[in-house]
Amino acid sequence: MADEIKCLFEDSKLKNLISDLELPDTKKSLAAEAELAILWGLSKVAHIDPEPKLPNSARRPDCFSKDLFPSSPAVIEIRAVSDESFSGEQHMQRTANIVVNFCNFISKQSGEYLYFEFRNQSYYDKFHRFQRVRCIDPEFNLSDRWKLVLKKWILTSDGSNLRYVDGKTDMVISKKQNRVSKYARTFCSMPAVAYDVEQNPVFKALRSKARQLRGVQDGTLKCVFLFDAGCDILRRYDRQLGTLELTGQKIVQHAAEKLRLDLVVVLTPEAIDQPFGWPRRVLRWKLGCVDRRGVLGEEEYRRIKEMAAVLPVPRYEGYQARSLHGQGVFAPTNNRQTLGTTVNSGVGGMKVKFSTNVLLELLAGDIDSDEFRNRVFGGEKNLFKLAVDRNEHIKSIKKIDCGLDEDDDYVEISMEPDFKKIMPT
Repeated sequence: MADEIKCLFEDSKLKNLISDLELPDTKKSLAAEAELAILWGLSKVAHIDPEPKLPNSARRPDCFSKDLFPSSPAVIEIRAVSDESFSGEQHMQRTANIVVNFCNFISKQSGEYLYFEFRNQSYYDKFHRFQRVRCIDPEFNLSDRWKLVLKKWILTSDGSNLRYVDGKTDMVISKKQNRVSKYARTFCSMPAVAYDVEQNPVFKALRSKARQLRGVQDGTLKCVFLFDAGCDILRRYDRQLGTLELTGQKIVQHAAEKLRLDLVVVLTPEAIDQPFGWPRRVLRWKLGCVDRRGVLGEEEYRRIKEMAAVLPVPRYEGYQARSLHGQGVFAPTNNRQTLGTTVNSGVGGMKVKFSTNVLLELLAGDIDSDEFRNRVFGGEKNLFKLAVDRNEHIKSIKKIDCGLDEDDDYVEISMEPDFKKIMPT
């Protein structure tokens, strides 16, 4: 993608965007991926000018397009939204880390077996609005009294759970028989839902982008693309969990009107269950669009739909991508995404099609022949060794491009009998 649109960018901007993709910081990395993907998609269907200079502002929006919408030119901002702070995940992890580290100090590795379930409370505020909050203290610290309680519980516990209630914190700590992953040791039954049209990450994201668009001239549309990078409100954009929760669509409609944004486009990886065929569940891009001007004709939004259609098929939903990135699955030093192996064998010889990424790792010395066999042949016999034993040699080698939808390509090696060895001289 970067190679195809590099002619549109200043060198420094594109270098920063590419370097952000490989950052361990999940928020920054997914934001860079969202911006690169959307700009690439827009460049395929319309004119774009990244980071244009606005006449009445020093701010540089993400891009300008003169023909994305038939009615008017548009200045576009892109924002990836997640539940990082809204879900309470950060504060729950911080609390769990403090307790785990203290327990490990008391008894070696005892904290690695702990699981934390945080409670939540529901109430109506003075304006008779329903509120629901997680019982988490962002500034949590262990008091001396609770250190003594934890110490006694760790050293003498019979396996019963410990209820921890102190200040804003209310949680139940339990011991598991096996180690608990640091990515899966906290839980709260309260989902990341919104009860207020402004106290949520979607409205806050749009408010920050509205500030970026203040210098846009009259006659030019103010447009914001929101990308689901692990935001449950956007994932359930037009679906409501209960009667009191607000949908993402209602929040976006309110924000567009209050912040005077002409268009807000929501892009979400959506999982669809197929009653027939394989795989049973497929992913596709789901579009949501709020137009403050009212609903115009299909032609007005045609290129937005075309942009979503040319994007590579998503591999994960937003929350999955955020979780996997946080675990380091996509780190440059980690194993690359690889395609499976196919083998065709007949009288004329054998044809093996396998991952170019695995071959590159073998040539680079990152894996040995045993690991290569495990990755390509699933731990079974090395078919190339069998071909050599049958006096076969390489007939041809070719690379098969699998397109943008895959992070890998195929190398196909065809074998045939080596008649120089088979036939007597």
